[in-house]
Amino acid sequence: MKGVGAMKRKYIKILPALVVIMVIVFVVVNSVHYFNAISLLLNKEVDNYVRELAVQGKGNIIQKIDSDFAILRSLRYGDKEFNKINNSSKITVLTELQEKTPFNVLGYVGINGEGVDSSGHSVKVSDQAVFKKALNGIQNFGEMTEIEVPQYAKNLMLAVPVYEQEKIVGVFYATYDTATLIKSMNFKYYDNLGEAFFIDKNGGFLNSHDEQIINNLLLVPIFNSIDKKNTEKIFVKDENGQNKVFQYEYNKEKKVATHIYVKGNYGDTGLKMVIVVPYQEVFYRTLEMKFLTAVLIILFIIGMFITWGYVIYIRKKKVLQLEKLAYTDELCNVQNYNGFIRDGEGLAQNNLAKKYAVLYLDIDDFKMINHLYGFDYGNEVLKNLVLIFKNVFGENVIISRLLVDHFAILIECDKKEDLLIKIEQLLSIVEKYYDNTREVVMAIGVYFMEDNYEKIKIALDKANLARNKVKHYRKSQFAIYTNELGAKNKQENYLAGEIKKAIQNKDFKVFYQPKFSIKNNEVIGCEALIRWQHSEKGNISPMEFIPLAEKNNMIVEIDRFVFDKVCSDIANWQKLGLRKIKVSVNVSRAELYQKDFIAFIKRIVKKHQIPSETLEIEITETMAVLDFVNIKKILQEIRSLGIGISIDDFGTGYSSLSALHKFPINVLKLDRSFLLSAEKDTNGIALLKLVILLAKKLGLDIVCEGVETKEQLTLLANLHCDYGQGYIFSRPVSEEIFRANFLK
Repeated sequence: MKGVGAMKRKYIKILPALVVIMVIVFVVVNSVHYFNAISLLLNKEVDNYVRELAVQGKGNIIQKIDSDFAILRSLRYGDKEFNKINNSSKITVLTELQEKTPFNVLGYVGINGEGVDSSGHSVKVSDQAVFKKALNGIQNFGEMTEIEVPQYAKNLMLAVPVYEQEKIVGVFYATYDTATLIKSMNFKYYDNLGEAFFIDKNGGFLNSHDEQIINNLLLVPIFNSIDKKNTEKIFVKDENGQNKVFQYEYNKEKKVATHIYVKGNYGDTGLKMVIVVPYQEVFYRTLEMKFLTAVLIILFIIGMFITWGYVIYIRKKKVLQLEKLAYTDELCNVQNYNGFIRDGEGLAQNNLAKKYAVLYLDIDDFKMINHLYGFDYGNEVLKNLVLIFKNVFGENVIISRLLVDHFAILIECDKKEDLLIKIEQLLSIVEKYYDNTREVVMAIGVYFMEDNYEKIKIALDKANLARNKVKHYRKSQFAIYTNELGAKNKQENYLAGEIKKAIQNKDFKVFYQPKFSIKNNEVIGCEALIRWQHSEKGNISPMEFIPLAEKNNMIVEIDRFVFDKVCSDIANWQKLGLRKIKVSVNVSRAELYQKDFIAFIKRIVKKHQIPSETLEIEITETMAVLDFVNIKKILQEIRSLGIGISIDDFGTGYSSLSALHKFPINVLKLDRSFLLSAEKDTNGIALLKLVILLAKKLGLDIVCEGVETKEQLTLLANLHCDYGQGYIFSRPVSEEIFRANFLK
């Protein structure tokens, strides 16, 4: 028994040691497991972030190339003239144009594949795929490798067809190297330690970067590990169908790389973008954790807790960094769409006692600001607006940049009246700040949330509906969402579908409203107006369906239907031996910018064999002032066909007669607001008199719209206005009635 007691005492002595050993083993095993889990999580987070960088880079490249295509199209020298001048003159013109663009070279080749460029070289491109596509009428983008001019090697090219009387006679092109493209996109990641590269369809690098940089960053560690004849192996999807991410070490420097295919409106170029960024200290910290695990075995629980705390800190720091990149707009340093949805719902649902409102803000025609003043100026406008938002609404709001020029704001709103005052203050500040140029016009939609548990996305959609109500008013305004507006939106969606059916079934009708000579009461012309008699809803006003057609990109089809019908009617009047009058046809902004617009006019006029002088194109004053240079060029082409040009609704925009006189117009239509003002006081009469006098001195015919009373007619006669249009003469009537009553 004595031996048994001694044995028990021995076991009692070693028991604490056994417990310590078991605890140590437990700590070590769990620490290793924990740190491995952390490493896997960090790897996944880093992979996803690198993929997002690639997507953003691709988006920037596509936006840049699309913008460059727009520049290239806008710079095209008059096709007829350019195709006829000699090569020396072509080089001179191309050189002058190239200096105004971001391109290295501008060039022109004929259908035989031979031409010249702005550097004075002759080029032969008969076998170049990019040119073949352009000669088939397809603007496209690609790699330039086959031109017999050395400096073109490994350059990227944009090419657009050149037309002469609807026939392609050549190709206008521009080039820049990939290094220039990437530099313009500012593809620098992680304090300029990361890079972006283009790889062609054969697996070769296109960048003209320093070879040592390429070797250090990517070429040696990745491409040398793969069969050089089959580099496409790296451009595969992982098991989840995502772009594969490579993590590697080279020269003791950790890197992460991924790729993305570059596809845009110009098609598949065959180019892939590869980005390489430093892994920072993620793997290093992981290795350090493992080292600390060994230290924990020695230091036991104290060391474990210290290390554990440190790991959590590092992980949280990394998560916060990645989270910021995922939910923050880098340009304006505010939330992006995802951040707004996440934080907005959290704020509203965690403060149920408070009321909130969502604002949707948009700059009208922001693309025009970028076009006229450049992207750098446009970015400064966006950042400045964010500062104004914060100054007006305070810091305790959530501001988000949703799209290029679209913003959202979530703001606490106990009193609706107070918020509306702040919105008016905001619009006043913006208007005064940009008063000199009038380039910033804001449309704001407001939605007062009824329930803090309401999805922020739905609230944002409602605010956007309200914004659409005041969009394109050419004056900064705001609108408040109502249930009626929501119902109206549903109705508009229904009506948009009916418009599409009406276009397909040709249910629209063309009516004519005569224009009269005020002096002798004789019909001198008419305006073509579209009408829609719906089978269920009856007559639908153009004021209702035209904006919907513009919003849903159907207005061009309507414009072309009207123009074709007008030409057909004029041809019929000629066959009947009726007297000739000039018919005015309204043209939308979207139609005016169609690249085949002039060709369409020529084709329809030729189809119906009518004199071009019987036609007159009407555009609004607002449309004219939005894009002075391009609109002027288009109108000059129209006038060269013998077709008249009329400025409609004069007095509703910001232009002056001196500005409009620079356009090739021959008719000025005064908005009926002049008449209404003249009826109120002598100042209105004086203004109307002055406008008529100035227009006559500029050699313009004057048509006053909205004439409805004898008093108005008498006033216009006394002021020597040429022509009138309005209900006092006639309402818009069908072609049959117009022909019978006004063309005899």
